[in-house]
Amino acid sequence: MISTRAVSVTGAATPQTTGLPTLKLRQNIEWVERETIRRALENARGIKKDAAALMGISQRALSYYLNKYRID
Repeated sequence: MISTRAVSVTGAATPQTTGLPTLKLRQNIEWVERETIRRALENARGIKKDAAALMGISQRALSYYLNKYRID
């Protein structure tokens, strides 16, 4: 089903917001990385080994990102 917000009166598609905080690429990448890590840790109930597996990265890589973004 197409929502009425997705199509303008003239029938042309209107841009949809993505929920990203800014148009700056680097800031968006960092935001997506932090949010992905947060969600993976939540789904893994805080078990870092499981969170890394959910994201398809090594525990070492997860450790790097946790330090980079000061996530504990």
